[in-house]
Amino acid sequence: MDKKRAMKWRTLFFALLGGNIVIISMILFFVFQPSDEARKIKPLPSKNVAQLTVSSSKEHVNLIINDYIKEKTKNHPLQYDVRLTDRVQLKSKIPLFRREVDLLVTFEPKVAGNGNLELVHPEMTLGELRLPVPYILKYLQKNASLPDCVVIHPEKSLIYVHLNEINLNNGYRIQAEKFDLVNDEIVFTLFVPIQSK
Repeated sequence: MDKKRAMKWRTLFFALLGGNIVIISMILFFVFQPSDEARKIKPLPSKNVAQLTVSSSKEHVNLIINDYIKEKTKNHPLQYDVRLTDRVQLKSKIPLFRREVDLLVTFEPKVAGNGNLELVHPEMTLGELRLPVPYILKYLQKNASLPDCVVIHPEKSLIYVHLNEINLNNGYRIQAEKFDLVNDEIVFTLFVPIQSK
């Protein structure tokens, strides 16, 4: 009788132990599985670069652009400023018959596939007079002190802004993701170099 009871207890003990091992194994299996959210996170393209998405408004981008232009064009005779409204506006004054005449050039911004900007569909006025687009673009190409990253193509009636060639502090780089001026939605990706140890 005692042997039967001991055998029964031993069988129950090992059955309980086996059940516990199975349950604990299942719990550990599910705990160490990556979640669906974790699977959605894309790995960084490089160990040495972090990416940050930056959203801004026209007001703040205007401040940055004109601070950059002021630094690049100081001591140059042809001064200009850029304003983002529903279009990109470039304003300057051109000497004409010993007077300064207002020049206004406006563009529609378009994000290129590589994150640079194209300024397309230009409209131009000199004083109250509308001028041919290629003529004014050639004038700006020749006389304006533009940053190296800004390239004028008079024959295509566009200006190309190589954002990927702008060197920010500490080697940061940017590319445009969205440039919707009408809805005031401006989104950039900021690439931040990481110093590996």
